[in-house]
Amino acid sequence: MSQMNAFVASPCHLLTVMAAICIISTAIYCHSESNLSGPWILDDKGSVSMNPVVTGAVPVDEVWKRDFWGTHEMNNELSHKSWRPICTLTYIWNRRLAGGSSDKHTYWFHVTDRFLHGIVAALVIPVAGYTFTFHH
Repeated sequence: MSQMNAFVASPCHLLTVMAAICIISTAIYCHSESNLSGPWILDDKGSVSMNPVVTGAVPVDEVWKRDFWGTHEMNNELSHKSWRPICTLTYIWNRRLAGGSSDKHTYWFHVTDRFLHGIVAALVIPVAGYTFTFHH
């Protein structure tokens, strides 16, 4: 059994390491208050504050039909075909946590982003262990 197989074979140890990676990476990524309460930059404004699905201008179930920006349905030729419904649902959830406003309260959007980044970082170990394990 390879070292990676032995490592992944211990669920308790793996979960402990994953939790530590999640907490450490989230803490490092949230290094300052200005990092969490800063304004929207780049494409954040279009994907969060101007997205009609996120703002509630259209029903929430439109998240399954519209592109990431919420402006066009996926089958529309003007759509850029980027479809990220789970991401958009987290924006809706964050907007509700912020009291219905995303422009003035970026804090929870940034905290959630950092936390999800920590989870993804923690998942690298088991996914890599599974992916690179050769079964004979």
